[in-house]
Amino acid sequence: MRVKTITLLGILIGGLSPFAYAAEADPVRIHLKWQYSELKTQMEVYEPKSRPRQRVWKMRSVKEWARVPVTTRLQDDSFDILPGTAKRVVLVMRNDSDQPLRFMAAPHEAEPLGGKNPRFRFKCLCVHQTFVIKPREIWYRVVELRAAPVVADKEITLTHTLMGVPN
Repeated sequence: MRVKTITLLGILIGGLSPFAYAAEADPVRIHLKWQYSELKTQMEVYEPKSRPRQRVWKMRSVKEWARVPVTTRLQDDSFDILPGTAKRVVLVMRNDSDQPLRFMAAPHEAEPLGGKNPRFRFKCLCVHQTFVIKPREIWYRVVELRAAPVVADKEITLTHTLMGVPN
């Protein structure tokens, strides 16, 4: 599907500035993939609830599913994004055990490696932090991918390795 986007960066008195342009852009398909090391649960990716707008990097461990700010699960943990836009998703992990679950995320790898134009910013999990999910709770984190105005690749796979951390 081809989508026409118009970006207006400024208006000068009497007309459009040279920064106003119209461009046609195809969506870029983003695939989030997960590798696990010493971790007995799996990451799930959801659309965020629209109201209230979810703050990037908001993170909680909650007892009830109703308190997780999500709507539908993203099929194959994948979504489309238009160049020049941002997309928020919610990462969700469950701890069905009676012990706290601790994990870390290694920096993500992008495929194609380097890509034709690897201009995007992913505010995700790789922040050198140990995450903790309390026993019998559901953990979530709101993340955001921001694409550059021009992205040459039609598909990008971002893979995180999630590593269990001993208690």
